Amino acid sequence: AAALAPAAGAKPGAVPRAYVVRAPGADVRATILKSSEKRGRVAAGASVAVEDVALPLLDGVARARISAPIPGWLTCACVVGGDELAEAARRKAATARRAASGPSTPPRRRPAADMITPGTLGVLAEALGGAAAASRRRPA
Repeated sequence: AAALAPAAGAKPGAVPRAYVVRAPGADVRATILKSSEKRGRVAAGASVAVEDVALPLLDGVARARISAPIPGWLTCACVVGGDELAEAARRKAATARRAASGPSTPPRRRPAADMITPGTLGVLAEALGGAAAASRRRPA
């Protein structure tokens, strides 16, 4: 657990690190789904090594993936500091949603030169040609 101690200045909810299980203990499941196979139970006061956090779309309850003492998943609320872990899971999910939805800035407008069609090109040439011809005329 010493290797999982938070680094100096680490944000709340940082992973990987050790967390302590709250009373009455926590069920550890095989996958992130609460309906998955139960692998065991970690007693209250025991230390767990949290490696990652996630927020499943199915029920929206933040879960933590642990590597010790029993590898698997448990609900973030079952550990001291679970609120910070849950918030980290929400931030991670929001970042993933933004990345999946593409750029948040609107597409750049194309330069006007790219919007000139053959029809407008003739009108422009005529207008420019007429202006050029008018500038060449000398007053009498």
